[in-house]
Amino acid sequence: MSPIGSCFHALTPLALIAAWACATLPSTQAAAQAERSGRVVASFITRIRLPDLDLELPAKLDTGAKSSSLHAERIVAFERKGRLWVRFRFAWGASPRIVIERPVIRIARIRRAGVGVRQRYVVRLRLCVAGKTAVTAFTLADRTGMRYAVLVGRRFLNGRILVASRRGSRGLKRC
Repeated sequence: MSPIGSCFHALTPLALIAAWACATLPSTQAAAQAERSGRVVASFITRIRLPDLDLELPAKLDTGAKSSSLHAERIVAFERKGRLWVRFRFAWGASPRIVIERPVIRIARIRRAGVGVRQRYVVRLRLCVAGKTAVTAFTLADRTGMRYAVLVGRRFLNGRILVASRRGSRGLKRC
C-alpha cells in the first residue's frame, strides 16, 4: 500500500469526513470570495449565449487560452465601405445554420504546437456566460474536430468568472 493510501486507511470514518471537508473548503471559500467580488464560479463546460446570433449552446471555458474562438465555415473576406469584413457560416449539431457578416477588428497570429503559426480573422460579438454579458473578440476557426463550437478565453473570463474544474452548472444565472 502506498504511503498516502496507508495514511487514509488509518483514519476513522469521522476523520475521513473531516479530511474531505477540509479538502473542499478552498473551493467553498473561492465561491464565496467570487460572489463578494461580483464574479461567479462556472464549470469549465457550461451553456453560453451569443445574443447577436440568437444562439445558446454548450462551450468550454478555457483559462489556458488567451482569446475566445468561434466555429466558422466558408469564411470569405470582403470590403465594405473601405473596411475589411468577413462572411462565414455557423453550423453546429442541432443549431440552425446561419450566415454571419461582421467587420474584422484585426487578424490574429495563433501559435499551436505541431501546427505552427496560423492567421485568423477576429470579430466582436456579445457573449453571455452565467449571467455576465460583454462584447468580446472571437477568432474564427473551423472547430469541426473539436468537442465544442465555442471556446471562451481569459480575455472574457478575467474579472468576471472563476472556472471550476468540475462539470455541471447548478445555480448559475441564465443569460
